[in-house]
Amino acid sequence: MTGNSALEGLYPFLHDKEQDPAARDAGLLHSIEAKARESREANARFFAQQAGVLIDAAKAHAAAYHILWDLVHTLLADNRGSAISKDVAA
Repeated sequence: MTGNSALEGLYPFLHDKEQDPAARDAGLLHSIEAKARESREANARFFAQQAGVLIDAAKAHAAAYHILWDLVHTLLADNRGSAISKDVAA
């Protein structure tokens, strides 16, 4: 399909020359419902197929967060300790 024939294949209800507005609207609504259903099905398929990968990614994210959290707090504690030691020594 090329040009207009491609659009006619996707939206045949829009290309009838003489068309009842109610029939056109019904065709549009049917198309919207079909696209929404296909989108939900694709979404569900993706998450079902990738569940293990998504769980692994979430675990890796949480582990990295905890490592960084510990590192920042260790660095802050070390910096506070050195500042206090310098004040006491002076």
